[in-house]
Amino acid sequence: MMKLLSLTLTVALAWLVCVRAQDSVDPEKLILDPARQRMVWDAEHVTFVIEQRFGKRFLAALGARDTVALGGMFRADLRGAVIGGDPEDLEERSKIGISESRRGGDPQEVSAKDLVAALVRQLGSIESGLKAQRFRVMKIEKKGTGDGAWRVQALLSAEGRSKDGALIAVDSFHQIEFETKSEAEFEKGAVVSAWKINSERERRAPQLLMEEVTVSAQLHRLPVSDNWISPENEIPQRYSFQFAVEDFDRDGFLDIAISSVRGPTAI
Repeated sequence: MMKLLSLTLTVALAWLVCVRAQDSVDPEKLILDPARQRMVWDAEHVTFVIEQRFGKRFLAALGARDTVALGGMFRADLRGAVIGGDPEDLEERSKIGISESRRGGDPQEVSAKDLVAALVRQLGSIESGLKAQRFRVMKIEKKGTGDGAWRVQALLSAEGRSKDGALIAVDSFHQIEFETKSEAEFEKGAVVSAWKINSERERRAPQLLMEEVTVSAQLHRLPVSDNWISPENEIPQRYSFQFAVEDFDRDGFLDIAISSVRGPTAI
């Protein structure tokens, strides 16, 4: 109980400090430089286009192991690089038998064909039940002064089952460069000028690695504003809640403590 009280007080104090700090800032100084604002807007828009147009197209081809479709996304002058060496097997990470292997090391330049083979190989252990494929842009920056050249850091992930029925989760980080003349090319053109695989990881477990419990844990009922669905003039301009994560009852599961300015505290 003392730990819970201490954590709740810590969260509340952090929120008060945040609010006071924001109240003391001159509003005029919060105005973003127009050029910088345009750059941010462009980056957000292109991130959405890459994930929704190129990402969906790429994941469909990768999930089907369609090497021809994957190769068609690369420009003729593609600069490709994959990780050299064998994967490193790590010790079991928990008592329920989760094992992990990672691949990371010096990059080796390869052709488009070998790059496609390396991408498909990441799903090699998944024999059935392929799901939760994701292509997420983690970082984006403009490349040069042109409008259609972008460099991104992307995260690929997927889940499924191995031949012996084990649960498999794979993820990998990539540095990708795009060159396009129009947004439509993300959906059907050869837009990738460079692709470098930075790291690969595979986890195996006899039971679910992660499970969606937002509703069953009642987290969906918390009075937290969702900026994606709120009218623009109603989006909060400062944080309305703080949270902390800790396993206070030592049952092996992380607990979430939340302090909200618009509602009661919760755990």
